[in-house]
Amino acid sequence: MVEQLAEVRTETWSNPCDALTIGLGTKHPVVFLRAGAYETRRRFTIAHEVGHLVIPWHVGTLAGCDTGSDFDASRTRSESRTAAQESEAQKFAGALLLPYSVAADAFASSTAQRALEELAKSGMSAEAFCLSITRYLLPGFVFTVEGENKYWSPGSNRANASEIDEHAHETGSFTVSGREVQYYRLASRSEPAQSVDDDIRTDTELLRAAVSLGGGTAEEQEARRMSLNGVVAGKLSLLRTYSPDSTYSMLMYHIGQKPDIPARIIESAEFERYLWRRVNGRLASLKKK
Repeated sequence: MVEQLAEVRTETWSNPCDALTIGLGTKHPVVFLRAGAYETRRRFTIAHEVGHLVIPWHVGTLAGCDTGSDFDASRTRSESRTAAQESEAQKFAGALLLPYSVAADAFASSTAQRALEELAKSGMSAEAFCLSITRYLLPGFVFTVEGENKYWSPGSNRANASEIDEHAHETGSFTVSGREVQYYRLASRSEPAQSVDDDIRTDTELLRAAVSLGGGTAEEQEARRMSLNGVVAGKLSLLRTYSPDSTYSMLMYHIGQKPDIPARIIESAEFERYLWRRVNGRLASLKKK
């Protein structure tokens, strides 16, 4: 693919950058790849450079180095723009080598352990795999590569980062390109404790009943109900798995980390029923598309 977009040259250099692309935004861009990189790293590097080539606002010369994705006040405007472009190319590479639809199907039809074992065959390095897969998961997943570094799914609570093994409800390991990757699932119960089918109340009525357990004036309760409903709707709109039990579990974990939501609301039968219905309703609408 990259050869159709640019001239590609393989060169030897001492600089730690794996690639350099010049002429972005012109008719004749050139991609320089560092010789000697192992295959899985090279595949991700090429996919990364393809991202630079096809994202229209990436112009000029960009080096495939680890510039990071966080912004800070000490960076110049040019440095911040470069960091943003590198982050975008990194996300593009992950999506190209490990598409969302493939990951969603894997998690929908299997356990987390089996899904990850299958997805690990994507031909990526262990670090690139962890960076890519975490973007597809709801809050509550943590990955480590041979006990080093930590890769968190968005929205995960990092307060107990040094003790994740003690707080995990599920753990497992699998191999990516010859390296061991450990995963931790911090979310717990995957379905409501009580039956949902026999409750004739609407979603709004269930949530309103749950919120009333937190006390406060009528206005405060309605504001909390709308806030909770918005949080759930927002997370469901970014749904990264078609499995109802794992989606429910991850949402319960995420909402449970919010200090402004009393535990008696989240732990109520009404809230569990409300959330389970919302999850299944969203999944049903996705399957129709």
